[in-house]
Amino acid sequence: MWNLGTIILSILLVTTAVCGRTRMLPAMSHTDKAQVEQLDPKDVVRSPKKDKEGFVVRHVDSNELWLNTVATQSRKLVKRFDAETGIRNLLWAPDGETLAFETYNLAGHSPLTTFHVWVVKYDSATAKEIRLPFPNEAMSTLIEKWKSSNALFIRATTSDSVIDVIYVYDLSTEKLTKPN
Repeated sequence: MWNLGTIILSILLVTTAVCGRTRMLPAMSHTDKAQVEQLDPKDVVRSPKKDKEGFVVRHVDSNELWLNTVATQSRKLVKRFDAETGIRNLLWAPDGETLAFETYNLAGHSPLTTFHVWVVKYDSATAKEIRLPFPNEAMSTLIEKWKSSNALFIRATTSDSVIDVIYVYDLSTEKLTKPN
């Protein structure tokens, strides 16, 4: 049975400014009673070729990462996180085929364990969290920059170092290494 929240959500249009113009994005389907709180323009990031977008939709009870093909407006839900997990710092690889992003605990907690880097290949739309090796797997990771379309620099604070350590994540091997 349709409830008022579902009906409102199904017809809700969210306006956002992208590239200096306003456009309408249909609200994403969300089966529970949650309402869309916001779609912030800074949460919509276009790929280098401007043919794809990654964007965050914030609901009262969750936060979602979506991918969109600009020409066809075909959208894919990548991952839904709980309401306590924020999504930020979306950054496309130079070839526009992979999106890196960070999740973080909205309650704050320790900055050493709050932030986590994820990657999603556009074709699969499956998010993968990049974890540090033992014993630092719970420590925070932050996006530094893309080295190339297949390599992402990640900054981390580890238990065995007083300064941040830079790692390289290789997308083709899915391995995380410390550069020499």
